[in-house]
Amino acid sequence: LKMASLAVRAARSIVSKGARQLSTTSQVNSAAKDDIMEKWAPEKFDKHFIDYLNRPEIDGWEVRKALTELHDFDVIPDPKVVEAALRACRRRLLQLTPYFTTSD
Repeated sequence: LKMASLAVRAARSIVSKGARQLSTTSQVNSAAKDDIMEKWAPEKFDKHFIDYLNRPEIDGWEVRKALTELHDFDVIPDPKVVEAALRACRRRLLQLTPYFTTSD
């Protein structure tokens, strides 16, 4: 019953979202944003990534993108950022679980 409930929620979520909109940002804008982000206070920097990773609709690509950005900034993330990333991975795994389990 629990697995069926998860499957229904996952299917409902996928159907309600439809196709995800992609943003097309030029490299110039991206570079300018990175320069500004490097000057942020550590608390604002951490809050940005925590808020981004805590979004319920985040997908696997976006989790990897956030972790790659942290790596590119050459920072050791605050444990709260790591926790948000792990929770995002867990949420994503729970969304995909019904597709990989079989009921024999």
